[in-house]
Amino acid sequence: MSELRTDKILNTASGTSVKVDRTSSDGSVIDIQKDGTTVGSIGAKADDMYLGTNTCGFRFLDASNIVRPATASDGAANDNAISLGDATSRFKDLTLSGNIYLGGTGSANALDDYETGTWTPTVNEGTVSGTNTKYTKVGRKVFIQGYLDTFSDRTSANAIVVSGLPFTSSSTQTSTGSIMYRYIDQPTSYYQISPFVSTNVSSFVFYTMGDNQNWVQVSHDELASANSRIYISITYTVD
Repeated sequence: MSELRTDKILNTASGTSVKVDRTSSDGSVIDIQKDGTTVGSIGAKADDMYLGTNTCGFRFLDASNIVRPATASDGAANDNAISLGDATSRFKDLTLSGNIYLGGTGSANALDDYETGTWTPTVNEGTVSGTNTKYTKVGRKVFIQGYLDTFSDRTSANAIVVSGLPFTSSSTQTSTGSIMYRYIDQPTSYYQISPFVSTNVSSFVFYTMGDNQNWVQVSHDELASANSRIYISITYTVD
């Protein structure tokens, strides 16, 4: 095998500076050594290039635009063996236009969306103030939180409807959550209040259970004080 002297610099204004060609068979094209010991290689497998060291390498599948984990000895697939980054040397950002598949390659394993933001609550009667009203969306699950106070209408008999959810709820699934509240009057025979997100809506209402065991919506006139406050935590599903 001929050697390229290290004191030579290859210069070209255009075209290819160096061309290496392996004929007839797959295998290493360039053997990279340190003190006479191979530390990596660049090779050819079928119509693809692979590179790496020992069992840690990548094969570039040109026909399908895929970068595949591979062994550096022959470019063979190396499944479930190679990691990107570690605790002391991490990658910074990963920007994708498609999905992340976790634990499998089916549609059920696809994480297709993640985002965070704020949402602005409104009510069907009067006005309301929202504080720390934030959301996190992971796939089809949306988690909202915050607290509501300064309700301007505390006399209407209409049920309280809070709108402004950041995403429309699923057309087939309803959701509930939990709240902590103060200054809401209820008959003594009524039970715990819970928020409820119906199907295909961007709003929620508050339900309690009445003395006849039926669900009853909480109305504006049950807000007993200008200091009424409702802390909210809801996870709901979108389509």
